[in-house]
Amino acid sequence: MILTLTSDSWSQGELYDFASTQLAQTIAQIDGVGDVDVGGSSLPAVRIGFKPAGAV
Repeated sequence: MILTLTSDSWSQGELYDFASTQLAQTIAQIDGVGDVDVGGSSLPAVRIGFKPAGAV
């Protein structure tokens, strides 16, 4: 089964958050459901740069 979420008032991030934290968990608890995957959006990311010890 594939579900598609759209909204005129929620952002893409809000829809993804709802789908991954509430909807997917609720569906996963239904007897007979083996796996729930949420896709179609990217998670927020942070890039961290560092210099190895001793580097100048």
